Order: sequence, then structure tokens, then C-alpha cells
Amino acid sequence: MEDPSQTHTLSLSTHGDHFYRSLSSKEPSFSELALSRPRFSTASPSKTQHHDPLPFLFKKQGARAYTMCISSLLQKDGQILSLAVSNGFVCTGTETKSIRVWKLPDFTIHGCFKAGCSGVRALSLSRGHVFAAYRDLKIRMWHESLENFTAGSRKGGPKFSSYFHKDHRTSSAKHLGAITSLVANPSEDLLYSASIDKTVRVWRISDLRCIETIEAHKEAVNAIALGGDGTVFTGSDDTTVKVWRRSYSEKRRHCLAVSLFVKYSPVKVLALGNRGTHLYAGKKN
Repeated sequence: MEDPSQTHTLSLSTHGDHFYRSLSSKEPSFSELALSRPRFSTASPSKTQHHDPLPFLFKKQGARAYTMCISSLLQKDGQILSLAVSNGFVCTGTETKSIRVWKLPDFTIHGCFKAGCSGVRALSLSRGHVFAAYRDLKIRMWHESLENFTAGSRKGGPKFSSYFHKDHRTSSAKHLGAITSLVANPSEDLLYSASIDKTVRVWRISDLRCIETIEAHKEAVNAIALGGDGTVFTGSDDTTVKVWRRSYSEKRRHCLAVSLFVKYSPVKVLALGNRGTHLYAGKKN
């Protein structure tokens, strides 16, 4: 019998329009790990010298690679609800109105900006845009590069553009439940949002309009990941990961390619490896 506490890695490959997969659930015991005491830190002054910790995120032993905590950052913004990483920056969304920006690799505070609503439940960064989903079910967009503002600067922050809204031509409204995940595909001018209302909504970034509503799962959709070829992966409380292909028909812009069944527990997080050949699914257990 399979151990329900194991973590699953889905190895994906394609041949034409068909998907092939292998499922790995092998997990080392804690006694095998080479651990060192984590370093607790807060943001340091810029004059302090830092060593780049990122190359040491992975300690290789033979054919395996293990992870360890290398740093802890503390800000009294309340519970952290979302994270996004892009081009040397990490953005954190919290239960307050603030989105805080941290600069890598030294993990210093680079800036902070706010909206009129609290509860930043999902974040996505893409080509000078920041997309944030809030407790009020609205998706807000800021545009301007994160490099152009610094901590404590009011004038240098990203410019708030608008929020994504209803398109009367398609009768597509905002989500009916909390938004759980965002991912942008700037090359196609698209933003994807997942929700506990069991749907994935597809938004056109240029005019902030919803152009498609996908009835994706039988239960809440918790995570979205985007492949380099535009393939969309969704994970749900119904213990499945679904793979969606782009379709250029007028009626349906995305079609289901395959469903991957993950045993024992709802899928809460998805992430693709750097080469796009492995999909990692984080489960509730």
C-alpha cells in the first residue's frame, strides 16, 4: 500500500498531442538529510556584506538533492497568504493591504505598495506587471518595473492601473468565491485565475476582460502552473491535476488534454521544474 505521507513528482513528456507520465513518490528519511542550523535574519542595511545563499539551496549527495532553510525574514504584516518570484525579486502578499518586495540574493526590503483592500490571496509577476487577487474577489494590476522604486519611496512605486472586471459581451463576471492562484502568460496577453468556485477564468491583459470561463474541477481549484508552450496545469481539492491545451476555436480556447489522479489528499500547490519536464504537486497532507 502506498504511504499517504509521501510527496509526488509527476514526470511529463509529450509526443504530438499525447501526454506520458511517470509517478515518483520516493522520499528520503530525515536521518539521511545533511542538516545545518537555519540562520534567522531580518532585512540588513545595504552596507552589510552578504554572501549569495542561493547556490547553497541544494546540497547534492550522490544522485539526490536535499533542501534546507538558509534564512528567515520577519515583517509584522500579519499572515503571509501569497508569494511570487521574478527577475531577482520576491513579492509577499499578506492579510493586510501591503505587498512587500524583497530583493535577491541578499533578501533586503526593496519596497512596499498597497491597495484599498486587505487580504492579498494570490500574486503573479510578469514583464513589469504585478497582478494581485484580493479578498474582495477583484484582481488588481500594477504596471512598471519593480527595479524602479525603493523602500520608503511613495512616488517610485508601481502605478495602479485597474482591476479585472465583467465583460458584458460574454456575460462573464468575476469569481464567485475566493481566488486561490494567478499565473500570467504575457506572450499570449493572458492571465489565468483559479478559485474555490471550481472554475479557472481566462483574462485578456490588454483590456482587462474575461474571455473564457473554464469549468475545471468538481471541487475548489487551488493552483495553476503554466508550461513554456502555453500548456496549463490545474490542481484541485478533488485530488486531480488536469492538463489543458490551447484551442484556437471561437467557442473554446482551452481543451482538457489529460487528468492525473493524485491519491489520498487534495492538491494545494503546483510547480514546474526549470526545464518544464517535471510537475511537482504539493498536497494537503
